[in-house]
Amino acid sequence: MESRFYIEHGGYFSNHLCHGIIALYRLNAPEDKIAAFTKAYSDQNLEIRDQGKSQKIQDDRGRESKSEEDIAALLGKRTRFYDLIKHYKSKGQESASIDNLLASEFPKMMNGTISAVLHPLIHTGYGYSVGSLETVVEGN
Repeated sequence: MESRFYIEHGGYFSNHLCHGIIALYRLNAPEDKIAAFTKAYSDQNLEIRDQGKSQKIQDDRGRESKSEEDIAALLGKRTRFYDLIKHYKSKGQESASIDNLLASEFPKMMNGTISAVLHPLIHTGYGYSVGSLETVVEGN
């Protein structure tokens, strides 16, 4: 479930498209209802990946944190979010499963979510419920 939209848009607004799709799917909504929701929500100023509209997102590109210390220093800073996504997605792909990723990395990733109340945990849970590595790492 790779999103074609960024998880954040318009500053620090969160994209909840996957939450709605997963909830409707789990509620056995007909495909046409899921498609209608997807279209309606997608039309709400979401930033399409690789369009480069957001300066914040552009600032993240081209820089890469190499070490675990670099990554740890970014947690909770609300900066270079997409570097964190790339790092944890890579770790997830190296793991045998999302369960293994969460067992080894979740305590570290949670250090970065405190400032965002429970939203990251909710996002992680939605992703986990459908086995989506992309959504799990976006939540952290």
